Amino acid sequence: MALKTFKPVTPSLRQLVLVDRRELYKGKPVKALTEGKSSSGGRNNLGRITVRFRGGGHKRVLRNVDFKRREQLGVAATVERIEWSARASTSSRAMPLRSARCRWARSSTMSS
Repeated sequence: MALKTFKPVTPSLRQLVLVDRRELYKGKPVKALTEGKSSSGGRNNLGRITVRFRGGGHKRVLRNVDFKRREQLGVAATVERIEWSARASTSSRAMPLRSARCRWARSSTMSS
């Protein structure tokens, strides 16, 4: 992923450097490898508001990332696509294995 710099039109843009994510996959993730993120909306087990100003927002989907990859040792796999992973705050790779099971693996760089 490339770094995106901006023209110093304002003082805040002078130091701004962002990661360009145009190369990432733009479609939906593999549904079998995702789980919903539950949010309490600031309510406790009795349903009463205990934390103010929480709630609303967009429904979140988290990808199940296989961090240890123990079953994949020595198994050849190709990277199918690279997506953004909100849980790991990095990009993650979708790698279908020979056993027809697709896994998410953490990717700190764009290399496969």
